[in-house]
Amino acid sequence: MTGTGGQVKRRRAIPFPSAGTIWYSIVKMIYRTPAASAGTVRH
Repeated sequence: MTGTGGQVKRRRAIPFPSAGTIWYSIVKMIYRTPAASAGTVRH
């Protein structure tokens, strides 16, 4: 979980606000799904 948090912070550094917003939306959707969340953590 710590690694994911760090990655998210790094993504924020991207000069593309649109890409960041889209990425954030995807992450939110993934976190909303318990199955997807478990898969991400395992990955």
